[in-house]
Amino acid sequence: MSETKRCTKCKEVKDLLEFSKRTLYNPNGRRSDCKACDNAKTRLYRLKNPDKRRSHALKAEYGITLEQFEFV
Repeated sequence: MSETKRCTKCKEVKDLLEFSKRTLYNPNGRRSDCKACDNAKTRLYRLKNPDKRRSHALKAEYGITLEQFEFV
């Protein structure tokens, strides 16, 4: 028998494997929201903040800011 947990976002009871690991903060080692809800939240954030995502990628890949990229 597998363990279950209730998602704090969609309120559905799901198998524990449908929650991402997060051993540091949670006693059962899983996040409070399921993978599907977390993916939806991430997708919405990326749609609302395209410049932040691009800025982070430029900084990580080339060590420059978005302003420096646009100046070049």
